[in-house]
Amino acid sequence: MAFPTSQDPSKVEGRNTIYYGEKTKLSVKGGRLGIDADWVWYKNGCGRTKIGTGPTIEVAPIDSDSFFVRAEGTNNTTSCVGIAVSVDKRSTDPNLIQGKTEICRGTDAILTVSGGSLGLSAKWVWYTDGCGSKKIGEGSSITISPSNATAYFVRAESPYNTTNCAKLTVTVVESSIEPTGITHSLRGSSVCQGETVELKVKGGQLAKGAVWAWYTSACGSTRIGSGETIKDAPSRNLSYYVRAEGVCNTTDCATIPITVNAASSNPSAILVPDKIYKGKKATLSISGGNLGKDADWKWYNGTCGQGASVGKGSSITIRPRKKTTYSVRAEGVCNSTNCATASITPIKTHKFDRTYNADAGNRKFLHIGFGLGAEWQKISEVANATYYNSSGNASGFSTERIDMSGFGLNGELVFHPFIKEYLSLGFIASGAIGAGLPTKEEETINVSYRYQRFNAGSELAFGFKKLKFLFKLDKTVQPNEYSEEPSSGLADGVSYAFNRTLKTETISSGFRFGRYTRFKHGKRGDCVDLTYKLTRYLEDPLTTFDFEEYSDFSKWFVGTGFTWWKQSRFKLQFDIGFSVSQGEFDFGSPDFDNARYNLSFIWNRNLFY
Repeated sequence: MAFPTSQDPSKVEGRNTIYYGEKTKLSVKGGRLGIDADWVWYKNGCGRTKIGTGPTIEVAPIDSDSFFVRAEGTNNTTSCVGIAVSVDKRSTDPNLIQGKTEICRGTDAILTVSGGSLGLSAKWVWYTDGCGSKKIGEGSSITISPSNATAYFVRAESPYNTTNCAKLTVTVVESSIEPTGITHSLRGSSVCQGETVELKVKGGQLAKGAVWAWYTSACGSTRIGSGETIKDAPSRNLSYYVRAEGVCNTTDCATIPITVNAASSNPSAILVPDKIYKGKKATLSISGGNLGKDADWKWYNGTCGQGASVGKGSSITIRPRKKTTYSVRAEGVCNSTNCATASITPIKTHKFDRTYNADAGNRKFLHIGFGLGAEWQKISEVANATYYNSSGNASGFSTERIDMSGFGLNGELVFHPFIKEYLSLGFIASGAIGAGLPTKEEETINVSYRYQRFNAGSELAFGFKKLKFLFKLDKTVQPNEYSEEPSSGLADGVSYAFNRTLKTETISSGFRFGRYTRFKHGKRGDCVDLTYKLTRYLEDPLTTFDFEEYSDFSKWFVGTGFTWWKQSRFKLQFDIGFSVSQGEFDFGSPDFDNARYNLSFIWNRNLFY
């Protein structure tokens, strides 16, 4: 409900005694506003100096003064009510000093007064050595850099009054001194796996509040503890680091490397051939277990450590003539493991056969093959090209793809530790040495080409008598020395050089057609392999292995292979490798011009046992 006229306010409420610089909030009480009316505030008298409108107002007078309010509108103006506000021009005591109670030697700190208020013409004054003793500055804050523990004081000073002081004592903290080294409880600098080593800080000094912090991997990397000494049982070679860490500083680390000598683990069994023949060689080998530091497998005739020593290594060759028990264990710097034992009862011997025939196939399981032959190859690679000016001086360099072909002699050694119709596992090593073949182009250019090839691989075939799934892994090293230049001279010509060792790894999968054994005695095993190949170039040593390198086969080069093997007769092999990755290969129109070819024919001999 709206009222046409305003009614007089009854009073003004608010804090009427304040300190200099403070504010007070005043509110009108009682009364009523009419239509289009508002509360209007004045000072120094009603209607004199207007200072605002509304039911409340906040004022901060610097002198004692009176404040008035009344309703003013279209229909009427009410009477004023007022309040006298008294201003105390004295300062009030500070509550405390804010700032660090400990600072590092040589550094600055800021102290700030907290609480209290400044009166008229007042200021904050800072002292040391006592309140009002040694003046060091003025203002709400001050920068200090004490050289020893010091008490600081601050108070408000004005013509009207001087307050009490607030106090803060600041202590100066020294820096830590870095350690000179680390001592240990070892006779040398190595421990056996599982052994505990105690490390102790050498030299250095901790400042107040600082600790010795220990790390591995790198200084400040993986924290493993704190204190002057620490005990740890490393499982691998580690470097330990220690440094002082505190309020003022963190020192450099002292470090010590600790070598962890691996302990040997127990062998799980001795691998024994299915058939061991009396007086004939047989190989016993370790299954499971690992060798520790300076350890080796020690073989005994009888009980470990008590029977006669018969050899060492991961395998031994025996010629048993009677029932014999063999034992083996790992012996090294850190430990000797439990024994694995095998009791051998030899049977009547049998001999090597040149074919894996039906009569002897039920007891043959081992194959050794070797052969000599010839090979032809053509490779396409990016060579270094040197351009010459009319004076025969080199004028530029680039790289270009060239073809290199050669003919050489090769040899092969094949070993199947296990060969049966349903499963065979084999290892193949081969090598070749060759030179370049003459071409029509050599009528106008001089070509020199010499290469060597070394290959090591393995294969796994499993399935049925006439058809097996085939998987192969090969690694090849081929040093090449190739040069080509115009026979007419280098002037305005170009020469090519490819002196690079190619290291490749090839994974093959496909099928093996044919049998190892034949139904009629004397028939030779006859197998044909068809494979799909993926090849990549290697820059690292061929002995390295990392599963992550086999996560993306799309970048490997595509190829195919054909092999025909007739036992103790010949082995014909033809491989094509394209210089295009699997992810970019066009199976509809392969680029045969830039492909790599290898054709070999080997006369071989095979022995099955």
